[in-house]
Amino acid sequence: MSKLYLSELENHINTLRSDTSAILHASRVIADSVTNGGSLYFYDSRNIVSHEVTHRAGGLAIALPLRAWEIYSRLTSDDVVVVFLYPVNGEQMGVIKRISWAGCKLVGVFPKNFRKSLRAVASLCDVLITNDLDTCEGTVQVDGFGRVGPMHVIVNSTIAIAICVETANLLLSRGRTPTVYMTGRTSRASEYNRRAIQKFENKGY
Repeated sequence: MSKLYLSELENHINTLRSDTSAILHASRVIADSVTNGGSLYFYDSRNIVSHEVTHRAGGLAIALPLRAWEIYSRLTSDDVVVVFLYPVNGEQMGVIKRISWAGCKLVGVFPKNFRKSLRAVASLCDVLITNDLDTCEGTVQVDGFGRVGPMHVIVNSTIAIAICVETANLLLSRGRTPTVYMTGRTSRASEYNRRAIQKFENKGY
């Protein structure tokens, strides 16, 4: 069963790899924003994907988590927010609308088949990325038991990191070297990351 799960995951990754135009579009929007002094935020309702992509070794310092209560106090019209959406309830719909009302650019990562609850949110997005998934539940059928093995966190985290990699490449092509964190498992990591944070705060990327 593990091979079946990994094969299914590989199929989804291959589908994403076959057409990266939306990821490139999102990265260009982000690079433009950062070049103009904006910030990059990641938002998902349970803070799982945003935790995976922010403050990580090898990750970009510009990648910041966004919490619902921070929308009005942190966001500006120069910022970009990448939102990972599942079937949403009224509360989450309100959060995403508030992000849009802040005037920033909105990148939405959606399931393969938009459900009715997502269409209104999709219309607020400047860039749409489909994660090729049609469920956030199990993806492998185990006889006599049911479906197990969710993939949405892995696939969405992969999309988030791919966006950061592409954004780093675009910033470098514009003569701007982005700040990257170092793993805390090396002896010089604390000093390196302290200086990296100072560098990021001074130049914004």
